[in-house]
Amino acid sequence: MGIPLIIMKNPICLTHRLLIGVTSLTLPTLALANHIDYYVDGAFTHSSNLGDVGEVMGDPANILGGFRSYEAANLTLDGTINASLASGGPLQLRDLDGAQGQYWFGYGNESSAGDLNADFVNPGGWNAIGLTFDTVVESGTVILTLNSGPDTFTFSDLSVSAPGTYQFLYSDLLDNIPGFDFQSVDGANLEITSNAPNAAFDVSDFSRITVATPVPEPTTGVISALLLTAGILRRRRH
Repeated sequence: MGIPLIIMKNPICLTHRLLIGVTSLTLPTLALANHIDYYVDGAFTHSSNLGDVGEVMGDPANILGGFRSYEAANLTLDGTINASLASGGPLQLRDLDGAQGQYWFGYGNESSAGDLNADFVNPGGWNAIGLTFDTVVESGTVILTLNSGPDTFTFSDLSVSAPGTYQFLYSDLLDNIPGFDFQSVDGANLEITSNAPNAAFDVSDFSRITVATPVPEPTTGVISALLLTAGILRRRRH
């Protein structure tokens, strides 16, 4: 049994959203350039337990800013962790022989790209960031961190337990840092942590998306007022 080596780079909050089944979400068209990373470009293989750091270049049409930094560490002393992406994707994360991995991917000023100064709202009217998992073995925790300028960061986390597109709503991110400027995002960092040894994840899309805002259900007071009004109108007709 290995001794856990806990490595945490970001705080964890308790907000999460999940949409099971990629086909149940209509993604914006590519013409809107909604991507952060389509995971089809910037091939690499990273197999290490030492927390080594690497970086790859890719087409900016596939990777926002044209660079993706990566880092990985094993939370146990057992086995080996492996992160890889072949041309065409997807991103594959594997914990082998009892390993339990933690993986980081950086964009913009979290890489060599420098400040993105990217609009995460327009032109698509985006109000969330979607992360699509094609394969999930065991379960994991994902933390998304965005920064605007050198000192303004916001973050949110979610639990991953099945394939699907998981949503980081901007409203949840604003709960942590009210007033965060989503129209001037300089960097993004994605952290994926296995919750158990021998986990496996395939990730195929990391993009800005538009999620329908649910209409609040009427409160008891509103319903009572409507019933009262209806009763008055009926009495007037009689």
